[in-house]
Amino acid sequence: MKTKGVAYLLWALGFVGLCGLHRLYLGKGATGLLWLLTLGLCLIGQVTDLASIPRMVDEANALRRAALGLPPQIPPSVDHAGAPQGAAPREVIREREIITVKVRCQHCGTLVDPQASKCPNCAAPMR
Repeated sequence: MKTKGVAYLLWALGFVGLCGLHRLYLGKGATGLLWLLTLGLCLIGQVTDLASIPRMVDEANALRRAALGLPPQIPPSVDHAGAPQGAAPREVIREREIITVKVRCQHCGTLVDPQASKCPNCAAPMR
């Protein structure tokens, strides 16, 4: 996981000419190279990034956790069960997206489930 300390250290190197290293570290390659080649957009982008580093670190870590299939990070004020400390337990609902693929009937063009033996619209056999 990325840390704010390392990001701030790399950000500080911008004042010796190495602008954008913090962006490269946080996975923002295109803007990192832009900052590096333009001296942090004449140091304006470099200075404005000072306030953005915590958010960029959180975004980079959230993307990394999602890529690894891990749940979002639990804030410190929340216990391991997912409820605020001292609160009653609550139900956790997990949603997932289901993608359904359908095929077209060759006779009438109706979208039909691939497991269907015949078209529900024209009763033509499905292959």
